[in-house]
Formats: sequence, structure tokens, C-alpha cells
Amino acid sequence: MEKLLYNIINEHKISYDAENPRDIIDEYFKERDKRRSRGDTTAEYFTDETLMSTLMQFMGDGVLSVSSFTSLLVKSLLLHPEEQEKLYKEIMEIIGPDRQPTIEDKSKLTYFNAFIQEAIRTADFFNFFPSQECISKYGRIFKKHITYVLF
Repeated sequence: MEKLLYNIINEHKISYDAENPRDIIDEYFKERDKRRSRGDTTAEYFTDETLMSTLMQFMGDGVLSVSSFTSLLVKSLLLHPEEQEKLYKEIMEIIGPDRQPTIEDKSKLTYFNAFIQEAIRTADFFNFFPSQECISKYGRIFKKHITYVLF
């Protein structure tokens, strides 16, 4: 993975254009150059190793969140097989079998969006947080025996 990222970084160095940044790597170079031109000593911390570590962190975090979310949805579908046909029908009606979905389709997939929100709401996705009971100085404001997670 490191070798791949260093190759990408090196390709960006060759084709870097400060006036037309393409992505986070170009923005990193741009910030580094800006600090160097001002004589800012923090520019020395903008190394290829730091950039590579940051990119590794982004990729790792992305893989973890996507795989966790996908697992959550698959689990919800397995627990509620009766929903699968409803979701399939909506997807076929809105998108059809002949094209890829677009961002414009998202607002039209009302049942699908509701399913995702309900799956998130009912999931034990953050089960490492202790359960919280929401109360106020006036007494309990939510039903008892419902778990609320506070962030």
C-alpha cells in the first residue's frame, strides 16, 4: 500500500500545477509551498512521509466506515427479508435495470431512504457506548426503556 501511495505522490509531483489543484495531494503541495514562500518553519513538516501517512489514514477510515455501514444494511435486510422485495421494486421503478443510479435518484427513492434511516436508528452500530436515559430537570421527557446515545 505504501509503495502504491508513494507512486501516486510522485506522479502528482511531476504533474503538479498550483493554479489547478486536482485533489487533496495537490492541495497539500500548495499549502506546503505557501508556507515555504512565507518562511514559515512549519513547512518542514509537510513531508512525503506525512502525506503518505495521512492518505493511509483516510483510506483506512473509509474502508472501516463503508464496511461497517454495509454490514449494518445487510444485517437489516437479513433480519427483515419482507423488505427486500419492496426495496427491489422501488429501485426498478425509479432507476430500472439499464442504468446506474445518479444523485438525482436519491430523493426519489423514498422507501429506500426510509429503510436506511430505520436500519441506522435501530442498529446496535454503536454498541460500545453505554445506554443513556434522557431526562430533564422537569422529569423524564422520553419513554423509559429506550436507549439514547449521546455524542
